[in-house]
Amino acid sequence: MKTLCVDASTTHVGLALFHGIVPVATSTLEFKGTYDLTKLRCIVDEFESYVSDKADIDLIIIEQPIAMLRNSATVSSLGQVAGALAAIGFMYKCKVEYVHPMKVRKCMGTKCKEDTIKKAKKLFGLKVGEHGADALMLYPTYQKIKVNNLKEQK
Repeated sequence: MKTLCVDASTTHVGLALFHGIVPVATSTLEFKGTYDLTKLRCIVDEFESYVSDKADIDLIIIEQPIAMLRNSATVSSLGQVAGALAAIGFMYKCKVEYVHPMKVRKCMGTKCKEDTIKKAKKLFGLKVGEHGADALMLYPTYQKIKVNNLKEQK
């Protein structure tokens, strides 16, 4: 099973591609300039290009946009980006799931960006920046959530 984990914002999109439980690729897409619909189109185009190049992705896990100390325009922009990336996933017949960033921090035992980068190195042996690390942490968090949900159903 191929899983693509996505840490999306209006300036960077961190990507971590897993085959089974093994990360096989990480990447960070960077977008300069002020956010507007033209920039959203660029984000969508680059993400679609990435997804189409990595054929047969089964699941896309997107870090849920949240409103922590942000203004309404920022929250709206993050929601637009996440929704557009999810739409690309649906176009390519992928299952799309969201994971709340606080769940990631709780499950992974991280408190800040530096912790996340160190945890990515420890778990996967990969040296990545903050966006790649955030994307990498989505997969083990998602798996833990799935297991906990199964336990609760029994």
